Amino acid sequence: MGWRGTLRTLGAISREAERNSNRRARLRAKEIALSEKLEALEQAAEAVRDFEEYVEKLITLHRSCSPSINWQSQAAALAPVQPQLSQKSETAAQSRLDKYKPSWLDKLFGNTDKKLKKLADALSAAKLEDQQRFCQESTKFEEDLADHRDQVEFAKRILAKDPAAMLEAIKLYEPLHAVGLLGENLLIQIENPNLVIIDLSVHGEEVIPKERPKLLASGRASVKAIPKGEYNRLYQDYVCSASLRVTREILALIPVDAVQVNAVDDLVDSSTGHLKQSAILSYLAPRSTIEKLNHHAIDPSDAMKNFLHQMSFSPTAGFKPIERLEQQRDAAF
Repeated sequence: MGWRGTLRTLGAISREAERNSNRRARLRAKEIALSEKLEALEQAAEAVRDFEEYVEKLITLHRSCSPSINWQSQAAALAPVQPQLSQKSETAAQSRLDKYKPSWLDKLFGNTDKKLKKLADALSAAKLEDQQRFCQESTKFEEDLADHRDQVEFAKRILAKDPAAMLEAIKLYEPLHAVGLLGENLLIQIENPNLVIIDLSVHGEEVIPKERPKLLASGRASVKAIPKGEYNRLYQDYVCSASLRVTREILALIPVDAVQVNAVDDLVDSSTGHLKQSAILSYLAPRSTIEKLNHHAIDPSDAMKNFLHQMSFSPTAGFKPIERLEQQRDAAF
């Protein structure tokens, strides 16, 4: 092959290499585009799933509850056992000293007295160790005994339905602190040893979503406004579910007979046109009724029919301000 043929061959090889390189680049670009598309599809699907999970959580708050506190058990709890001085370390050290017998090497090199002194020093240290351990155990015992006395006394006050103790228990255990979506403002009153009254700020404007993501046939997500009727029904279910959850948490914590929850939120005052905090639900829940409900099967809004309650609601207008239960409650308690 002449030099011209060689050049043509090299040129062909170069062009083929370039074509292969371009082909690989196109394939890589397609892979990247496909990967980005799949990632976008997954993100869209995840956004829809997250929204649905959030909405489900809003209307099922009442299904969960903290474990009940057994105040009877706490009031009858046994006191810690007072520690006794243990000579465990001393006994072991004394045994090593008693069993020591000088070897012929100890006698040969004159190490007997050194080893006996070392064992005697170890015995003294062991006695001190036993005493220090006893002092530590005694200090801990005194602390545990003081805690036990406080616990028993506090439990007895709870069982006696001491209002101050019950309020302290609510602050101490914070039964609603870990429950998201219940708002941060709780006003709790215990005017009657058998009744807890709670004002619950529900913060509907912050909690209830006004838009929802929707997965299109193309796999992309679009965002659309939630219809007013659907929004209002979601808001109602959330308010009722949150109120039921608050009730269950309080009844699980302290031995009262009933809980009144007043759900409050900012509504437009028709006389001024400004927002005004108003009660939108007020209901009285006896323990006996709460315990009979199947909380995993009820609709939270429909469940209000089981209780003495005040609520003015329609899907088109939403909530309207209501008066808190007072006269009916006072008649019952």
